[in-house]
Amino acid sequence: SMHQEDTLAELIRYLAQSEALLSFSLANKNRRPLLIALQAFAFLREVIRGPNQSAISALVHHTELVELVRNFLRHLRYDGELDDLKFRLRSSILMFLLTLLQNVDWSHERSTKWTYHDCDEVVLELWQEAHQLTLQPVGSKRCGDSAIRGVGRAELEQQVFLHYAVLTYLAEASLSTTLPVKVAARHEAHSWCQKQCGSVEVLRGQ
Repeated sequence: SMHQEDTLAELIRYLAQSEALLSFSLANKNRRPLLIALQAFAFLREVIRGPNQSAISALVHHTELVELVRNFLRHLRYDGELDDLKFRLRSSILMFLLTLLQNVDWSHERSTKWTYHDCDEVVLELWQEAHQLTLQPVGSKRCGDSAIRGVGRAELEQQVFLHYAVLTYLAEASLSTTLPVKVAARHEAHSWCQKQCGSVEVLRGQ
């Protein structure tokens, strides 16, 4: 409906304003903008679940949303500051993206916006970063902890695979031939994720 599209557009504009101030907030260790973004992306995911095809069609081609997702993710590298909250927000954004991309009929429509605006490149970088963290020794002696304080090892491994799943759908969405090659070039992360898939070949063309 028009009302729903207006609401989504308003929310995206609000998130864009929040993102513009995020660097300042993170420098001051202000958790509030991250918590608000966490709620907003969870809301966006709820809107498209069902699936809500009209909302999905509006969002998957929405240039502002593509740029918004890319820009938010760029703020969420793990640098030792507010990493527990960054972890939650990164997972929320990736789950929203996965839900969105899974519910588009790519045989009828394509969207190159996600690769054209380098969203795939950012997800690639963050995937590599998360996988590297699973290889790091953990300072804590508690079994099941990860290199990110407050995040369990199983949760971090789940997020590694979540990046991989999103990259798979981004490649399909854009009919990209280079993205699967870039993913496979991250040999360790790619090999680990392939093992999680079992016998299922997730990346097209690999």
